[in-house]
Amino acid sequence: MHISKNLVLALMLAGSLLQPLAASAKDNLANVKSVAIISALGDCLNLRDVEPVGTIFNTVHPECVPIESWGIDDLITQQLTTALSGRFTVKPVAYDRAAFYRLPWSPMAGAQVPVEKPLRALGDTGVDAYVVVTRMSLPNALGDDNNTYVDGLGIGHESSLFSQTTKMFAIYAIRIIDARTFDTLETEGAHLPKTGFLPRVPIVDVDKSLWSSSATDMTDDQKARARERLTALVKESIGSTLHYMELAP
Repeated sequence: MHISKNLVLALMLAGSLLQPLAASAKDNLANVKSVAIISALGDCLNLRDVEPVGTIFNTVHPECVPIESWGIDDLITQQLTTALSGRFTVKPVAYDRAAFYRLPWSPMAGAQVPVEKPLRALGDTGVDAYVVVTRMSLPNALGDDNNTYVDGLGIGHESSLFSQTTKMFAIYAIRIIDARTFDTLETEGAHLPKTGFLPRVPIVDVDKSLWSSSATDMTDDQKARARERLTALVKESIGSTLHYMELAP
């Protein structure tokens, strides 16, 4: 029996990548009155070019387009602040976003960057918890038969003898972390609104004209259109994920 890859990805998000919202999760947030938002996702637009090699293996040529100036993290911070202010007191905190960008990460499914050390370095910020947004990874996400992974924000392109596909992705996690113990109180992988029983993975088809095989060759027009589409994807997925966490309508 053939199971579609979209269903497999959705099951991964609904299972191993997403922690179910049980009563204990709500209990964990019962004593959280104030939060600070740490968003470190929008430094790089990852270009993932998947080219078939023979009939079994694929090669991936990652490229990074610097996009910190696009203001994705500021957008996320503003959206989270608006959504969470009805439940928590949201306090601003000064932090080195670049330090969070540089954190090591793993291509393992659902892997999230280790944020405890830079959070501890902030000292006493006077909040009960941090709402942290950082990238995570998802394997087997491009095309039908390859073992590649995607992480963070980006565009993936797969070509074969018979077809080409171009997709945009936003793969990240929202975590609520206790500001005193640094335990994770709640975590959720990003997704889009449900169209059925399961959430949808934030990977969407885009026009192939957005694709550039080289970061240096990506035109200003491509960047402008990619920025517009990526901004919309991030906004939609943030809203959906917060809703699934029961932190926003």
